[in-house]
Amino acid sequence: METENVFNQYDRLLMLLLFGLVSGLQGNVLTEFSHIIAFAFTPWVLKCLSSGTVIIKNTMIWFVVLIIYSALSLSWTPQLSYGVTFFSRLVVHLLICLEIILFAQKAESPFHAIAYGWVLAFALTSVMALWEIMTDQHYFTIAHEEVEYLSNRAGEQLEKHVAAVTFHNPNTYSLFAVSVLPFLLYLILQMKKGIKLLMEILLLLVLVYIVFMNSSRGCFLCLAVVFFVFFVFQFRKSDRKTKKRLKWMIFFIVVFLIVFGPTLFQAILFRAEGGAMFEDNSRMKLWAFTWQKFLESYGMGMGIGSMKPVMATFQGFWTSTIVYSHNMVLELLLEGGILFGFFFISYLFSIIKSIKTLDTIPKKIVIYSVLFSLPFYTIVNSSYTAPTFIWCYFASIYAFCLPVESPIDE
Repeated sequence: METENVFNQYDRLLMLLLFGLVSGLQGNVLTEFSHIIAFAFTPWVLKCLSSGTVIIKNTMIWFVVLIIYSALSLSWTPQLSYGVTFFSRLVVHLLICLEIILFAQKAESPFHAIAYGWVLAFALTSVMALWEIMTDQHYFTIAHEEVEYLSNRAGEQLEKHVAAVTFHNPNTYSLFAVSVLPFLLYLILQMKKGIKLLMEILLLLVLVYIVFMNSSRGCFLCLAVVFFVFFVFQFRKSDRKTKKRLKWMIFFIVVFLIVFGPTLFQAILFRAEGGAMFEDNSRMKLWAFTWQKFLESYGMGMGIGSMKPVMATFQGFWTSTIVYSHNMVLELLLEGGILFGFFFISYLFSIIKSIKTLDTIPKKIVIYSVLFSLPFYTIVNSSYTAPTFIWCYFASIYAFCLPVESPIDE
């Protein structure tokens, strides 16, 4: 059982590792802040591996198989330079995932440590995001110029005020925000009262505000699903403290909607008026093209790092804005073939299987909200294998489902 607010060295390592996600997509495989932290933590990994459990050993086997297959796929990937780059990122990402799982097994309060790491990373970037939205000035170059305007099917345009901070793309930053949401709700449920609870609720409102302003349809649906799961579980729990907490949350939400409602819903309603809220024929064509290329590879995948060169043929020529698949599952199949697809399915089954072992409502809320929002989560971003935070997200969820060992003496 986790001891709340009692941290050992592995809790601190977990928080620092996840806090490193503030760097977003800044830097390359050797200079990205979260990657530097991962390299620095390698001695602790070696220490933990010496006393690893069966779960850790099985995880290691999977990771080694993925690395070996990806290395072999370099022999048939369309463009070797991209293949080497993405192979390097894959190795680092798997190292970070291993660190999250290992440290969570050795930590005193792993679930709090994971949640605090995610929330602290978002808290820092949210300050930057609010400044970008209010001033229309961006700390870093936004990947696509067209994000300055939102278009609907009628051909009308609406000026957007968005935030991308260190992630270069408003969609990617919105996906990061909804990745934080289950962990933020976990902390809110664990916090009894006081200034920390108030700050977490305010941060929750900021998160919702940023996602709405960035007007990502998939992230909007993720928000809706996560909040639905949250309130379903909370209303089923009828104790006095829970009801009081819900009343305060509903109060803040109502005030928030009264003040910011017109601004928040402007972009969403604009898309709905044009009939483009839930319909996207161009994206369906991308998915069909990606699936076709996967079939052409006879299930082996086109090779690690093949997304850009393969999807470029969809356009017929190279441009400054390469089209991606916008689908995580298809991206895994395209680059890693059936093996990567089987790995992801096995991961999902392990999460589903672990639900019956979860011993608290907050943990169940985290896992159920992730599972039910997954269909929308996997179709938001243009690419899923490159961003570090996506790997950390799934590793954190996996760590939430594992039994906690007795912590190592410091």
